[in-house]
Amino acid sequence: MIFNAAPDDMTPFMTTTARVHDAARGRLGAVTHRDGTARLQTVEAARAPSCTQC
Repeated sequence: MIFNAAPDDMTPFMTTTARVHDAARGRLGAVTHRDGTARLQTVEAARAPSCTQC
């Protein structure tokens, strides 16, 4: 898990912030704010399949 957020917190418009889990901060250093949060932007698999495949 990367973010401490509920499904209702997910948004495609980056209007929500969520706390980044400590274990993920090293991987997300460029997008983690000084207070340990980051802006969420979600992507639906049906709209952008190439962005959702790992």
